[in-house]
Amino acid sequence: MLDSANARVQRLGPDGTFVSTFGRYGSVAGQLTAPTALAIDTTGTIYVTDGGNAYVTQYDRFGAYQKQFGGFGPGRGYFTLPSGIAVAQDGSLFISDTNNTRLQVLDSEGKFVRQFGGLGSMAARLSAPVGVAIGWDDLVYVTDRDAGCVQVYKQDGEYVRKIAAAASGPGVMSKPRGIAVDRSGNVFVADSDNHRVLLFDPNGEPLAQIGGRGSGAGKLDSPADVTVDPNGVVYVADCNNHRIQVFAPSEHAAHGGLLSRLGSAAASYLSRLKR
Repeated sequence: MLDSANARVQRLGPDGTFVSTFGRYGSVAGQLTAPTALAIDTTGTIYVTDGGNAYVTQYDRFGAYQKQFGGFGPGRGYFTLPSGIAVAQDGSLFISDTNNTRLQVLDSEGKFVRQFGGLGSMAARLSAPVGVAIGWDDLVYVTDRDAGCVQVYKQDGEYVRKIAAAASGPGVMSKPRGIAVDRSGNVFVADSDNHRVLLFDPNGEPLAQIGGRGSGAGKLDSPADVTVDPNGVVYVADCNNHRIQVFAPSEHAAHGGLLSRLGSAAASYLSRLKR
């Protein structure tokens, strides 16, 4: 997991105990300035987006530096604040290039393939893409921080739909950041400024929420990211509380139903996260 303000990646065991760390502050090969997201491919290769250096840095499964690609700029294969990353089954990298208002697709070697999004008012456009996830349906889910929604695309960039809500209600998002999709197609969104994680069904209908502002167990303060493991356990980067909170799936979810409610926090970890 990312420890952004400490410019490193920390590896923790299932119970939260420290295992190892790699990366440190700097701008030379293997170093990080402001890591924003990470993704791991099927071989265990780790990709880290670095907003400060405008690179994607690649490490092996043990954290040894392999290479980096990108750099600051508006051109193809360059970034202005890369903020999210996901790996497709074929190894393609889908990277949210926030300040260039686009999603870039690179191959596993870091070579530019295509891009989509772009600033504008049309449905397929993006204002400030941040989190990226690829669902079990192979669709690409992107949080648009400034538009307060999730945009959904096919991997070739064809627009599919938007996940958002009416002007008020349980699904309204404010500065959404991280995103995850579980095996049932349910979508989890770190709704940062509302201090919660929102849960939507595969059709984009609001189901439930996790958290609410606070520092106690089960409460959140500006959650930055969310992920779901194959068993339905939900991990939330609770940014301003400097911890990871772990939420157990409901009994209903354990028997194959929708994850319509979540249990209390199981643990909290991590030294520091950058907002």
